Amino acid sequence: MGNYNLPTNSGQLIGLGNKMAVGMTEFSTVLKLTLIPTAQMQANLTAFANQDAAFNAARSAQQTASDAYQPALAAVYEWLLGVSNTLATRFGTRWSREWAQAGFNNNTTAIPSKVEDRLSLVLALVDFFTKNPSYEVPSMNQTAAYGTTLRTTALNAQAAVTAAAVNINSISATWQTAYDTLVKGMRALERERQRQWQRPARTGGVVFGWANNERRGRVGSPPPFHFQNMSARRRNSGELRYGYSPAKNPMRRNFWYRSSRS
Repeated sequence: MGNYNLPTNSGQLIGLGNKMAVGMTEFSTVLKLTLIPTAQMQANLTAFANQDAAFNAARSAQQTASDAYQPALAAVYEWLLGVSNTLATRFGTRWSREWAQAGFNNNTTAIPSKVEDRLSLVLALVDFFTKNPSYEVPSMNQTAAYGTTLRTTALNAQAAVTAAAVNINSISATWQTAYDTLVKGMRALERERQRQWQRPARTGGVVFGWANNERRGRVGSPPPFHFQNMSARRRNSGELRYGYSPAKNPMRRNFWYRSSRS
């Protein structure tokens, strides 16, 4: 029997699933495929396609949220840098109690590296400007009001990033469930199809979406023909003999599949 590896790409997996569903619709009764009904295969395929679309949408939303978050953080940093440079002209470049009063309370005048610490420093400077309006420089947007706006924007963007991450984690779980269900059915179908169809590599596999290189364990595009004018005859031995004509090959080819005697 062939070694069948399913595609790792979602689009290719859905494409193969569609071909399998078509093959089941045409031949499940003839081949007596019973492990998974055609309707169930189609339902599994639809469920996975929907979940894959939802996952892609969630991933796009996460990227959009991240794209909005990074500029907000950059604006916070630039504002803090400008304010610290202005305060240095009044307090000096070395840390002192005056710096601590303004919110730089870690024995340094450096801008914090962590996002949360930067947002906390913005809040402290807003409080400092509110209590000491003479230190504000409106022409440079170094005011309590502007600092509040920057911080609020950054917090909202941060919340959007967090919500997008939670959403994509939730969708990932349902995506995995839909994927596992689809793949389980596809593998079950192929195992049964191989048992029923005695020559899979060059005949039945094509009907169910597998390319002629299936024996090497690779999935590719099917050959440039499909089966038409399917016919069947029962021999005296109890075997069923099928005939088909490839659409682009006028030569009639035969393949066979064993069936119990009636």
